[in-house]
Amino acid sequence: MPERGVAEVGTGLPMELLTSWQSARSTRSAMSIETPLAPHLRGRVIDSIHENGPKLVEMTAEEVRELRRHPIGLRLEPIRYYWPALSHTEVRMPAPMAGGRPLPVQIVSATTGAALGGARVKAFTDFPGRAGATGTSDAAGMVLLDLGSGPVLLERLYIQAPEPGYWGAYFSPITIVPSQVFQLRPLSFPFVDSMRHFFPTVDILGGAGVKVGVIDTGIGPHPDLSVTGGRNTVRGEPEGDWHDNGSGHGTHVAGIIASKGSPAGVAGLAPAVELRSYRVYGVQGGPTTNYSIIKAIINALDDGCDVINFSLTGDPANDEPLRSAMEDARDRGVLIVAAAGNQYRTAVVNPTRYAYREGLVVSALGRTGTFPPGSYEESHVNSSPGGNDSNDFIADFTNIGDVSFVAPGVGVISSVPGGYAPRSGTSMACPVVSALAARVLSTSPNLQVMPRDRSRVTSWITELSSRANSLGFPYACEGVGMPT
Repeated sequence: MPERGVAEVGTGLPMELLTSWQSARSTRSAMSIETPLAPHLRGRVIDSIHENGPKLVEMTAEEVRELRRHPIGLRLEPIRYYWPALSHTEVRMPAPMAGGRPLPVQIVSATTGAALGGARVKAFTDFPGRAGATGTSDAAGMVLLDLGSGPVLLERLYIQAPEPGYWGAYFSPITIVPSQVFQLRPLSFPFVDSMRHFFPTVDILGGAGVKVGVIDTGIGPHPDLSVTGGRNTVRGEPEGDWHDNGSGHGTHVAGIIASKGSPAGVAGLAPAVELRSYRVYGVQGGPTTNYSIIKAIINALDDGCDVINFSLTGDPANDEPLRSAMEDARDRGVLIVAAAGNQYRTAVVNPTRYAYREGLVVSALGRTGTFPPGSYEESHVNSSPGGNDSNDFIADFTNIGDVSFVAPGVGVISSVPGGYAPRSGTSMACPVVSALAARVLSTSPNLQVMPRDRSRVTSWITELSSRANSLGFPYACEGVGMPT
């Protein structure tokens, strides 16, 4: 990377080197980094973002040391990893087996009795120690849990519903027996989830004229969503394949922002925005990298996005390249909105720490009564600290500390491939604020005529903050409150 920022300017050795590697592409073979311009430089270039911008390189430890000994006016930064900001509680160690055979349970529909395949079951015999068993239901709805022949007393049982179309389930404590059947409720419409409770009406022209980029797992296709384009920045994948990678995360995030509300009437908060998809997660799953994210940011800036939504979380270590890219976005008048993360009331990590300085950070709120009793969402209820309304709660999973706003993030219903589903996480709260920010820009003549620079972002944040109301939670949990 350039020594400063994400783009080299002027002339000299750094510019000559970066320009010479411009032809590198992640879908081609690596090109040699060797050049007479820098005799001590060795390695391979895998990808280039811009002629004068960052390059992705492969180098051995010795090649790195040699470069450190002979500086060339460019900086070498490590890859960092990031994940979608969804709430997850995972089994980390197996429970002691009480008997030789696994315990079978079945997952079915509460209305039809039909078997539900693809439901994820997490059974904890020792929740603080994260000990237990986990499994996914097969086509017959059956799951085999390595807990012994049973009955088994569980401290907690989570059932993540298959998507689309169902609510999950949560029990604490519960004794399960062999062949026990668990019923999951299907979604029904209309339904007032947490987002629709706080934002019951939607202006179909909300966000008109504003371009929102979603850096995520890709978007759609989905009948509720209109995406004008984007880019895939995953190494080795086609640049034009910016659709959902199969996880549904980016499609769900996009629906919260810009769903048109048909055919089932599940509308987003700013359905008139121009939506663009920047896919940074591959079809094989797993985390993304800071390089893919930076490439997506730069492409979003080049495409003229006004808002960039970051529903991802990750590395606590310093990530100077990502910080530089976020600074560049703010310098060009683009508002970054980031999820606070889901590490259960701990301090925010990157990229959120940088977003707090350059844009906005959003924690997650829930409300009792906006999801069915016994649903997965009940596991996120936390009564402390209390707000002005006893039905509102700060989600148990949300990170706190450097927080700008709070928004609904528990049991939010939105689009996923093939239909609709409820999901929870600061990933869901973040696009609520992205949509509200788009609505503010769309209806503010003063912001619209400002130059696209840092002053526009500062004024934009000030305007959005002036429309926020405290819900009575500590500042570390809600920032200045919830925007309207």
